[in-house]
Amino acid sequence: MRYLDEHAVWSHVALFLGGGRLIDGSRDPDGALVIEAVPDQGVRINTLVSHTLGRDLLVRRVRGIGGDYETRHRIVVAALAFLGRGYSLRAARDLGLDAWLDRVPNPLKAGVVAEILCSNFVRNAFIKAGFDIVPGALGNVWPADLSASAKLDDVAVGWLRNTA
Repeated sequence: MRYLDEHAVWSHVALFLGGGRLIDGSRDPDGALVIEAVPDQGVRINTLVSHTLGRDLLVRRVRGIGGDYETRHRIVVAALAFLGRGYSLRAARDLGLDAWLDRVPNPLKAGVVAEILCSNFVRNAFIKAGFDIVPGALGNVWPADLSASAKLDDVAVGWLRNTA
C-alpha cells in the first residue's frame, strides 16, 4: 500500500471540538479543544495548543457541511461517545507491520472498526454521525487515508505550525 508523499507525512489525527475564540472566526487557538486517541491514554480531550506543539497541521472538513452546525454537533456527539475507550496497541503494531511489509491491511469489515487508533477513532465518529469519510476502506485506516479522502476538503487556517 503506497501513499503520495503529501498524504504519507501525517502520523496522527484528532477531531476539532471547538472552544475558545475560533468558533467566532478568529485565529487564536487558545482554549480550543480536540478529541483524540492516544497510546497509553485512549480517547481523551486535549487543548489544540498542546496537541499541536511542534507539529505541522492539515485541517480538513467534510465537503459541503460548512456552517451546518447541526451536522457538526452530531459529529462531536458521536466522537464524545468514544471518550475513555482504550487505544489498541495491537492494531497499531499490526498496521505498522503491514506498512513495513508493504501489504494491504487485514480487512475486518466495512464501517465502524472496533480497534481504536487515532484514524479509526475519527472515521468511526463520522460514520456514527452518518458520514463515511473513507468510503470503500475495509478494516483499519491510516492518517494518510484521511488526508487523501475526496470526501474532505482542506480548510485554510492562519496558523499552520505551532512552535511555542
